[in-house]
Amino acid sequence: MAAEEVYQDSQEIIPLFFERETLTPLLNRLQQSRPNLAAQITIEVLTLENLIQVLETSDNANLNHIVLIPPAESVEAVRSFANRPEGQGGTPNPEFLRALDRALGTLNKPFSEGVQKPFGN
Repeated sequence: MAAEEVYQDSQEIIPLFFERETLTPLLNRLQQSRPNLAAQITIEVLTLENLIQVLETSDNANLNHIVLIPPAESVEAVRSFANRPEGQGGTPNPEFLRALDRALGTLNKPFSEGVQKPFGN
């Protein structure tokens, strides 16, 4: 992942997507804005079990930069849950919702805004 760098709030992150469908729109935007860079992107696939094992056993400091990007359906489910009136299922932790909005908001910005180095220099 050395060639593909993404920054959020001045911190380097390593985005990990659960579904290709979540990644594809970002790659399409990158293809439009920076086609030479988009051509250099490689997608690596691993199982969640392997990721968990690496996180549990490795002391690599770069692993602290991993940000899991949930599928859009999961985000919508959490948001709809948060919008329920009290007494009809409760509400999730507000800090979780803010972190989710912050992560998704950064990834949804045009590459010229907010994301300082989208997938590279």
